[in-house]
Amino acid sequence: MFTNMGDREAQLRAFDETKLGVKGIVDAGVTTIPSIFIHPISKRLLPQKTSTSNDARFQFPIIDLCVSENDLDHKNKVVDKIREALETWGFFQVINHGISDEVMEDTLKGVKGFFELDDEVKKGYYSRDYANNKVAYHSNTDLYTGPATNWRDTIACTMVPNPPHPDEFPPPCSVFLTILLQDQIGGLQVLHHDHWVDVPPTPGALVINIGDHLQLVSNDKFKSVEHRVLANYKGPRVSVASFFTTFYQETSTKFGPIKELLSEENPPKYREITAKEYNTYFLEKGLDGTSPLLHFRL
Repeated sequence: MFTNMGDREAQLRAFDETKLGVKGIVDAGVTTIPSIFIHPISKRLLPQKTSTSNDARFQFPIIDLCVSENDLDHKNKVVDKIREALETWGFFQVINHGISDEVMEDTLKGVKGFFELDDEVKKGYYSRDYANNKVAYHSNTDLYTGPATNWRDTIACTMVPNPPHPDEFPPPCSVFLTILLQDQIGGLQVLHHDHWVDVPPTPGALVINIGDHLQLVSNDKFKSVEHRVLANYKGPRVSVASFFTTFYQETSTKFGPIKELLSEENPPKYREITAKEYNTYFLEKGLDGTSPLLHFRL
């Protein structure tokens, strides 16, 4: 079913209807990557160099959040380090963030345990109706909309906020910020100065990265950068990503560059858009290896 190109949409639907996800294919003894998970050559990013660990330019930023309540000078230095990381990398790691090692280890064990459940149990959670399911299990393919860019199974836990005063809420954004807990397998890489840089799996650390919408509202001050995960044959990779998003909310509110950041010397670089405009363009047209932000530039 998954070994030749054929009708891509039909293959994707057939795969989705199994409700077994990627792990189901692996458990069945697949020996080659199914075509539905292969990004077409014409839409792949050009090869980039991989950085060397002894080059100071490519030392991935790790920021210690442990500060004294009364040490304002140190707090300001931490803020400056975060600002610099977002301006130059778009990614950084934080340590001493207040979440215990035990909680993080239990979280990773819980996710791994879920995927080791009996197939019939997992099927009960398989869904793409994220807005109406608090927990949805699915495979992370760009289903029916374009080339699949990932080959992994995902547990999506969603909570749609219902603020008492919506007008006081921040402007909506599809993916504004991501906090990632990764295991020690590694494989995550960030594109920095045309080099792929490994994000070291640091014990006790969380990985932070910004999305396109923070780049848009900051008028390009902060950078949303390309990143990828490479298979390294060390075993299954488990990670837990918390997306700060309003992807599942219908809203007509528009957002654009923050006006307080703008001036004659720094005019707006993007037009105001709704979250739905961005999501629609990303899912339907923004899968060619270029940033969807380019579509919304003035």
